[in-house]
Amino acid sequence: MKKDQNDEVLLKQVKATLETAANDLDPALVTRLRGIRREAIARAGKRQFFRAWQWGGAVTATVLIVMFSLNLQNDNVENRIIENVSGLDDFLMLSATEDLELYKDLEFYSWLDEIQKTG
Repeated sequence: MKKDQNDEVLLKQVKATLETAANDLDPALVTRLRGIRREAIARAGKRQFFRAWQWGGAVTATVLIVMFSLNLQNDNVENRIIENVSGLDDFLMLSATEDLELYKDLEFYSWLDEIQKTG
């Protein structure tokens, strides 16, 4: 608690000293500081407008880059799918239940053909 009270006392003393020093400033200096302040405020307003355009451009560029990279990834996926069609055909043949009898028959005929060739 004592530390908080000491901080408050110090803060009041600093504030009073700064107010006294500000009141004792030369009027020409005060006028010059006000002009500089107005100019800084005017520049800050213009700069914010420019920053809005910068953010808009950055967002637009980012969206275009993401769209372009996703498009390239889609092309790569399509090429990989086309290259692996034979694997897909094998999978489809194995997963089809109605064609299972046909494959069993083909296996039998293949075995029969081998027997006839060797026998």
